Amino acid sequence: MATSRRVPAYFGSRAHLLGCGGAGIGLLLTLLGPSADWAVVGTGAVAGLYGAGAVLGLAFPARAEPAPAEPPATTEPTERTEPVGSPPEPAAAPRPAVRSRPVSPPPPASPPPASPPPADAELAGRLGRELAAQDQRVTRSGWPEPPAQAARQLLTAVRERLAPETAGQLAPVVREALPAVLDWYERGRSWWRLEPGGPPPEEEFTDRVRVVLEKLP
Repeated sequence: MATSRRVPAYFGSRAHLLGCGGAGIGLLLTLLGPSADWAVVGTGAVAGLYGAGAVLGLAFPARAEPAPAEPPATTEPTERTEPVGSPPEPAAAPRPAVRSRPVSPPPPASPPPASPPPADAELAGRLGRELAAQDQRVTRSGWPEPPAQAARQLLTAVRERLAPETAGQLAPVVREALPAVLDWYERGRSWWRLEPGGPPPEEEFTDRVRVVLEKLP
């Protein structure tokens, strides 16, 4: 069994390979040489050169190949030891994405109120003085309480609505309608004194005052 294993190993050895090389050279020289008896000479040359190559292969053995280096030992990561019984830490929940809202521009500032023209302010002042004169007229007239109270109610309503912006609308009331109502009551009261048998003017005066109040702006 040992001999059968050594024979195949010899054919791959360095001695055999060098011997085959020398035999090939000897065969080439025999074919190119001038000798006529090439069979004898060639056989000797091939055998001699094969032997010389084999001897050289045995005398200088092949350098032993270095053993392959062992791979470096991989260090396994040490397992993290946790105390027994402690629950694992919960993973932090992802924060919801905050959607930025579009910033709306501030509303435009309201313009300041326009100041009334000087003519309207002057007219309002004159109408105010005329109302004050009519108020004194009612106070000094000595009218009975129901018609005097109705007249003061009309004067107060007109005075509360009087402003530079409404002076133009109230001017006809202050200068025409209001004096006309007061004048009518004074004439009606004078006629009633002359003819006491007729109806008293207080009721109709109250109706006239109500009509003027309804027409105020």
